Amino acid sequence: MNSTTNEMYKPVKYSRAEKRSRKLDEINDAAAAIFLRDGYAEFSARKVAKEVGISLSNLQHYCGNTENLYIEMIKSKLERYVIRFEEIYLNDSISPLERFELAIQENMLATMDDMTSRLFFQIGALATQDDQTRKIMIDQYDHFLSGMKYLVALINPLLSAQEVQTYSGLIATMIEGNFFYQWQPSMTPQVRADMIKTAVDLWCQILTGKSYPSKINDTETVFHDSQT
Repeated sequence: MNSTTNEMYKPVKYSRAEKRSRKLDEINDAAAAIFLRDGYAEFSARKVAKEVGISLSNLQHYCGNTENLYIEMIKSKLERYVIRFEEIYLNDSISPLERFELAIQENMLATMDDMTSRLFFQIGALATQDDQTRKIMIDQYDHFLSGMKYLVALINPLLSAQEVQTYSGLIATMIEGNFFYQWQPSMTPQVRADMIKTAVDLWCQILTGKSYPSKINDTETVFHDSQT
């Protein structure tokens, strides 16, 4: 094996911070899976440690007690979508309309994913009873709405602040409605694709006053958070 081949297959050397980040991702993914499987009442740091294959004391070194682990898990899962949306709406290499189309498409696909919707339903139910969970959800949702308002204002700078607020809220509400509709027997891949394309076309026409040739045509596109 020559030196070129050695370099090709040389393992990536992660820094201590990167290793910690990767381990936290692994812990949060395992925590989310157990949270979905067993519910909040049966959720425990001990179960997560066993799933990850580390000692309870080692897990507590990363996340603290069960309550802290739960909080870190929901933060990491909610932030994953907010960060991705931020990447879209701040991407000035494409037009505001293209960013808007991509944002609608990815967010609607996310709400139509079974594991994602189950996770958000459980977190949402807990938010009605737990102040800390509710605050985390409100903070993340505020970030999402801020990004949507930014895009709406970019697409049509003539809109008033009230119109931007109203349209952004309606768009967010439309996306959330898919959490419920996705379990309908009529929700086939073709229906899903048609709904996303129609939503993009409709809102682009509302915001610009003219038709928009959507580029969405992949009827088999399915969002799946494989790390949930």
